[in-house]
Amino acid sequence: MKPSKPMKVLLNLTSIHDLLNAIDQMATYDRLLTELMITEFNQFEEEDRALAAINRPFTENLKLLPEIE
Repeated sequence: MKPSKPMKVLLNLTSIHDLLNAIDQMATYDRLLTELMITEFNQFEEEDRALAAINRPFTENLKLLPEIE
């Protein structure tokens, strides 16, 4: 079997701001899964101490959904 020819691929540009927002959203999602006991991770205390040391404590901004009629 012959390998296929190399293909040229156009990469999409992503801003650093979008990357950092995505990382923050993944961290929030990981905490949510841990709080719901879907996954197990016991290192959030250390992460919270590190964030407090740099004056950036973890805050959870929940958005309330409208009531369904």
